[in-house]
Amino acid sequence: MITADAKLPGADRQHIRGDEEISAAAQGLLNRARHRLEIFAPRIEVQTFNDPSTTDVLNHFASSHQRNRGQFVITDETWFFRFNPRLVDLCRRLNTFYEVRRLNTDYPFDNECFIIVDRESVFHQPKLTTPVAVVSIENRSYARHFARKFERYWQAAESLQELFTIGL
Repeated sequence: MITADAKLPGADRQHIRGDEEISAAAQGLLNRARHRLEIFAPRIEVQTFNDPSTTDVLNHFASSHQRNRGQFVITDETWFFRFNPRLVDLCRRLNTFYEVRRLNTDYPFDNECFIIVDRESVFHQPKLTTPVAVVSIENRSYARHFARKFERYWQAAESLQELFTIGL
């Protein structure tokens, strides 16, 4: 018997369609962050992460507490530097809060994007080529699955040293 207030599996997941809606959902989830952000994005999405409102949210997140941390795992550093100057600048300025690592393209990974907020909420775009995503708020068991995957990617990735070199 299911009571009226019982949560059904997957009932907390909101399905998102369309590029603008996906970007807004990702930004909304980032805005919920209080302590920890973990982001896996083979190619950091320009529409989402190079937006001034997103960098404002990330700046506020970093400045709200000295122990807050954000971790990015990417695979395409050329794309990251070329198309995300606001995010690159933010990561350079706030390098004690944000760390970016590059996963070697030889390492097996899914062509997806996910954002884990405080190990309890998740944004997940299962295929980067399809404008469909899922957002799950305050579902630790769902977030745990992505946290384990993120940890594997993080351990296999290398620090993005190019972030701290200045070309002349």
